[in-house]
Amino acid sequence: MHDYTSKRCKLSIPSLSPNNHYLVYTDSIKYLPVVLYNNFSDDRYINRQSRCLCASSNTILHKYAYCTQRVKLHILESYYLNFICSALWCDYSMSSKSKLRIAFDNVFRNLLGYGRLDSTSSKFAINVTATYEARIRKTYFIFRQWLLSSKNNIVTCIKINTWLRHNYMWREWNNSVYIFHNY
Repeated sequence: MHDYTSKRCKLSIPSLSPNNHYLVYTDSIKYLPVVLYNNFSDDRYINRQSRCLCASSNTILHKYAYCTQRVKLHILESYYLNFICSALWCDYSMSSKSKLRIAFDNVFRNLLGYGRLDSTSSKFAINVTATYEARIRKTYFIFRQWLLSSKNNIVTCIKINTWLRHNYMWREWNNSVYIFHNY
C-alpha cells in the first residue's frame, strides 16, 4: 500500500502485481510539458517555471540586445510569458508563486533596461503590457470559460455536478477573476 498525502487529501494506492511483478511507483512523471508529483503539490513545477523563465530571459537578452523595445516586448509576450497550466495550479505555497512573480518582473526589467529599483507596475502601464497578476487572472478566466462552454461529455458531467461549484479550484478562479468589494 502506497500513501500519498497533500494539504487537501490523502490517497492510498494498493500495491499491484500483474504476473507477479510489482509495479514501481515513482515520485514524479512528466506528461508533455507538465510534471506531476506524488504529493500533488505544484511548488516544484512553479519553481521550474521560474528557472525556465530566468534562463530564457538570458537567451533573449543576448540574441535580441539590439532590437527595439517593441520587438523585445513582442518576443517576450509571444514565447516566454505563457504560464502553461497555471489555471490548474491549486496546491502551492505563496512563496513559490511569489518567486515566479519576482522572476517575471526581473525578466521584464532586464529586457527593457530598467533598474532594479524601478517600479514595475508603472513600466508595465507605460509599455501597455499585462502584469503577472493580470496574466494569471486572464488564464483563469479563459480556462473557466472554456470549461463552462465545453460540449465534451465528460466535462459536461463534471460541470453539472455541484462538486465543481464547491471545489477549492473554482473558488480560487472566482476570487482571482472577480474581485468583490464590501462598501
